[in-house]
Amino acid sequence: MSTYVINIKVVQKMFLVLLYIYNFIRETQMINQTITNLFESGYLKDISGYEKLYAITEDGRIWSYPKRVNSFNGAWMKLQLFINMKKRNKPHKQYTIFLNKNGRGKRFQVHRIVAQTFILNPENKPQINHLDGNSLNNNVSNLEWSTQTENMEHAMRTGLIDSHSGLQDQTRSDNGKKTGAINGMKSRRMFTMTEADCIRKIHEVGKKSCRAIARVYNCSNKTISNICNYKSYIKEIT
Repeated sequence: MSTYVINIKVVQKMFLVLLYIYNFIRETQMINQTITNLFESGYLKDISGYEKLYAITEDGRIWSYPKRVNSFNGAWMKLQLFINMKKRNKPHKQYTIFLNKNGRGKRFQVHRIVAQTFILNPENKPQINHLDGNSLNNNVSNLEWSTQTENMEHAMRTGLIDSHSGLQDQTRSDNGKKTGAINGMKSRRMFTMTEADCIRKIHEVGKKSCRAIARVYNCSNKTISNICNYKSYIKEIT
C-alpha cells in the first residue's frame, strides 16, 4: 500500500514538472512572437551601437535581448529615475538606462535614445524638447529636436521656468562685487554673459518682445532692451 502511495506522489511531481516546462515553453513562444510583432511593426527598434543587444520602443521602454549565459528569454529593463538639482530651484527628473557592451557599461538618457532612434534630425539640433513639459513622458509623439533658444522659448511659453530665480540673485551679487571692485560703484548686473546671449537669441530668433522677456525675468524693459541692443553685457566682467 505504501509503495502505491509513493508512486502516486512521484507521478504527481512529474506531472507538475512537465506542466511547468510546458508553460515555460508556451510563455517563451508568446513573448518571442510579441517581440517579433513589435519589431515588424516598427514600434520596437534596435538601439544604434547596441544592435542585437538592446532595443527601444516608441514610448521609451528598453528591451534586452536574451542572454544565453543566464537566460533563454529577453526582458524589459527597469529604468532608473535621475533627479538633477544642479543650479535649479526645482528638481529636473528624467529616466536613464545603463547599457552594457563588451564588458563596458554606459548610462544614457532614455528620451535621447528615443529621439535618436525614431526622429530625424536633418538640422543636427543638439537638444530635445518635451512638448508637454513633462520630462518623464518619453513617448516619441512628445519629443522634438531643438536648439537651446527653441528650448528656452518653449519653457517661457509654457511657464516651465521661474520668472526670477535665486541663481540670478546670486549672479547679481557676485557680478556686482566684481564690478564694484573695478569701478568703485555698485553694479545691478543680474545675468551672466551666457544668459544675456540667450536673451538676445530669444529676442532675435524667437521673435519675443523685450517686454515679454522682461516679465519672465522679473526685470525692467530697459534692462532687456539694453541687452538686446548691445548697450550692456557686451563683455564679461573679469
